[in-house]
Amino acid sequence: MNDLISVIVPVYNVEKYLSKCIDSIINQTYKNIEIIIINDGSNDCSQDIIDKYKKKYNNIKSYQQENQGLSIARNNGIKKARGNYLLFIDSDDFIKEDMVEVLYNNLVKYKAQISVVNICLYKNKKIIDEDNNYKIEVLDSENAIKETYINKYFGPYAVNKLYDKKLFKKIIFPVGKKSEDRFIIHKILSNAKKIVYIRETKYFYVQRENSITSKIESVNFDAVDASKYAFEYINKNYNNLRNYALNNYIFTNLVAYNRIIHYSLEKKYKKELKIIKQEINKLYKQIDYTILSSKDKLKIVLFKNNKLIYNFIIKKFY
Repeated sequence: MNDLISVIVPVYNVEKYLSKCIDSIINQTYKNIEIIIINDGSNDCSQDIIDKYKKKYNNIKSYQQENQGLSIARNNGIKKARGNYLLFIDSDDFIKEDMVEVLYNNLVKYKAQISVVNICLYKNKKIIDEDNNYKIEVLDSENAIKETYINKYFGPYAVNKLYDKKLFKKIIFPVGKKSEDRFIIHKILSNAKKIVYIRETKYFYVQRENSITSKIESVNFDAVDASKYAFEYINKNYNNLRNYALNNYIFTNLVAYNRIIHYSLEKKYKKELKIIKQEINKLYKQIDYTILSSKDKLKIVLFKNNKLIYNFIIKKFY
């Protein structure tokens, strides 16, 4: 018999998207699934939608908690999970009908602890830059960590991966953080002996208008902290990957800088802006240009040598 897979879905005020998400899980070709929905204090109609599905499908379990954030919702979902394997899906996203089957079959076939598919942006009801070349790669932990920095479809995400539950025995999502998966994904991959990755898009990340990435005055400094945390861990444990993690840390700082400049938030984030500049200036000479795209090379050189022109471009075209 196929293994039970626990699909963990944290929910917070997603009434417009939730049905599509749950339908995409219910309609999976792989049927031995329990769906664990954690309602993180929603004040819209999300719970009504959950109740409707729970009455209709006996493999749905739902739990309510006060609004405590995505990390605690996921951590509580892990505690409730009965399956040998875990899959995380955000409640405003959706998946292809065979995603779970593909993930599980590859994991079993290659005796891996993590199975990965491509993730793709879904914006304005359109799939953005989908990639399907169907190549399968079997990776050790070092090469899987490398993929998180060189392959946007693999990425430092929790949601496009099926995990052996034992990997989370001593690891939890950090409480009170945005970009929470970036704080732990390198550790999860490090604990896995074998990771199988198929370059086929099965998970769709829905960018909605009120998401953290699109709020004008929102700057995700937790992403900067996560990239620094990952760099320190990788610098200590994977010397061959140091430059990838370093470059990632520098450019995550640059992303925050760009957002501040573009939306004229210099006064609001005066302290943070100073720290960002200091960090980039401190590490600038250590950048490995051989693994940068031409576009990124131009960005960092212009930032370092002519901030007036750089800031003008960011304000106009970011």
